[in-house]
Amino acid sequence: LCSKETGQTCVVDPAIYDYSGKSVMVATFSVPIVVDGAFKGVAGTDVSVDFIQTLLTQANQGLYEGAGRMALVAPLGRLVAYTGDAARLGQPAASVLGEAGLEQLAQARQSGNAVSARSADGETTEFYRPIQIGNTDMVWTLVMELPVAAVMADLNVLQADLAEQRTTDTFGMILVSALVALLGLILIWMVGRSIARPLSQLADRMREIASGDGDLTQRLPVAGRNELASVATQFNAFVDKIDH
Repeated sequence: LCSKETGQTCVVDPAIYDYSGKSVMVATFSVPIVVDGAFKGVAGTDVSVDFIQTLLTQANQGLYEGAGRMALVAPLGRLVAYTGDAARLGQPAASVLGEAGLEQLAQARQSGNAVSARSADGETTEFYRPIQIGNTDMVWTLVMELPVAAVMADLNVLQADLAEQRTTDTFGMILVSALVALLGLILIWMVGRSIARPLSQLADRMREIASGDGDLTQRLPVAGRNELASVATQFNAFVDKIDH
């Protein structure tokens, strides 16, 4: 219905489904089929997004030895991935972000820009980065929470060394803090890009094929062994049949 009503590519919020006794988080991509300006139907595919949980878990472990938490939130507020507790996938983000976190989440979505904030108790630094999926209006949001103690650990070591030397270097401390904050922003941008790129490519190719203007010589790149690689392989096989 989304593709029919909007005339655009749509991505339905991921939800958990049972496939042969296995719970799988699945998102649905759909594009309208329009011929000579007339709507003829909808083409779509279901894609498992379980790989995002694995990706975020690995990224989180690589940052301050997993001291923080990462989450990916879909437009309707469901948790697509959450390193704090995988059992919460598919549940409302409010259950882990709290009221203040939801406000920052809404601000990031509305502005389209990354937002950073400090928790009420001052113990956690939070980052919110909106990710637009392909040419759709769907925006997922990557959330990263880092304990201030972990972020400032290197700075504390520096301060101890300076105390032993009975000197202070305020500029140096500010520079270290800025570099740490920049590292967090760069990481959240890289993780968001690695999630958005394959989904965007799939959505764009489906839209081109559905419109009748697609280049049937083009293929989706197949990289890795996750669910998107499998979908890309099947999609390429489908285009081969159309092309021949």
